[in-house]
Amino acid sequence: MGWIPSSGEVSLWAQPTNKYEERSAKKSRNRMNTRSFEEEQSIKRERLPRKRARSKNPLTTGKSRTFYGLVAHFIVSSRTFNPLDQTMPQAIILASASPRRKELLEKIGFVVREMPANIPEERLEEEVPENYVKRLARDKVLAVVERIRANLYPSDAQSGGQFFQNELRWVVGADTVVVVGDQVLEKPVDQADAIRMVSALAGREHQVITGFCIFDIKKNKEGIQAVTSGVKFKNAAPSEVEAYVSTGESLDKAGGYAVQGIGGYLVEYINGSYTNVVGLPLCQVVEMMQELGAEDVLPF
Repeated sequence: MGWIPSSGEVSLWAQPTNKYEERSAKKSRNRMNTRSFEEEQSIKRERLPRKRARSKNPLTTGKSRTFYGLVAHFIVSSRTFNPLDQTMPQAIILASASPRRKELLEKIGFVVREMPANIPEERLEEEVPENYVKRLARDKVLAVVERIRANLYPSDAQSGGQFFQNELRWVVGADTVVVVGDQVLEKPVDQADAIRMVSALAGREHQVITGFCIFDIKKNKEGIQAVTSGVKFKNAAPSEVEAYVSTGESLDKAGGYAVQGIGGYLVEYINGSYTNVVGLPLCQVVEMMQELGAEDVLPF
């Protein structure tokens, strides 16, 4: 047998002795690598730190984002929680618990605070519908105004009167009835009453009358008006009426239906103000507020 180097001699012998041999050995190792060139490049890209796209907006980058964010938070917080800030939109007081009237006012930008009047709503003998809704609207408003002036609300009393002077100035109240023939329909007392009302409206035109009152506490002035809209119902079958009433939508609505809800499919057409049928004639309400000088609460 010829000469066989020992293990130590093999490792020493296998090491490259110059740069040329080192490059050759590296190429050999690369050829033995099972990964393709594309795979190697993909691995290298994954190992590289990813660079964030820089925004040109100083409000959304780096330290500026933190600084401006804190400033914006401070401004919004101070404006939100300072009830005496004259630059904030003033609230109007809604002398009603009606979610529909509140939603109508808020949709066009008003800040609304609810204070239900909680007064009895009874029609006087031979009282015409227009006078009835105007009287109820005014009674609701005056009940709330009296309560505010007596400082029965803790938040008003704690502010030493300043909150009263700046925030609680404008009070709005309203009431709605439905008139068909010689019948004046208010809110049904139960499902049977709702079926009676909707059946009376089927296939006929009726009037929706809303009276509203606006009171300026600061100047002790008021405005009052009634608005009428004509509504025509489809000729609904008794089974259709019962199916509608069974939805539960009728029970807190004048006339037993909601034009803005499921009951809208019963309506063939409306003559006049749609929002009046919902519960508050916005066009006339805003016009009266402008006439009374309610610039501090108008959202536009």
